[in-house]
Amino acid sequence: MDQIANMINMVKNAGRAGHEFVVVPHSKIKFSIAECLVKEGFLKSVTKKTKKGFPIIELGLIYSEDGTPKVTGADRISKSSCR
Repeated sequence: MDQIANMINMVKNAGRAGHEFVVVPHSKIKFSIAECLVKEGFLKSVTKKTKKGFPIIELGLIYSEDGTPKVTGADRISKSSCR
């Protein structure tokens, strides 16, 4: 499965559930994408941590004033079967 799409879906699902943050496995590309999402205002924070000896990324979610999450949907533009 695509790890980047999995991370975005985890953020979307955690927002729907009302979580304050979500934890994803660490990789350099996912960390860079998360930093860009923070810069653009879709995430509150991104932190690299270690849990039980494994590196993880903790993503802080941001909500609108009415309580809806900023990330509500994601569409895949490029698929390996439909380029």
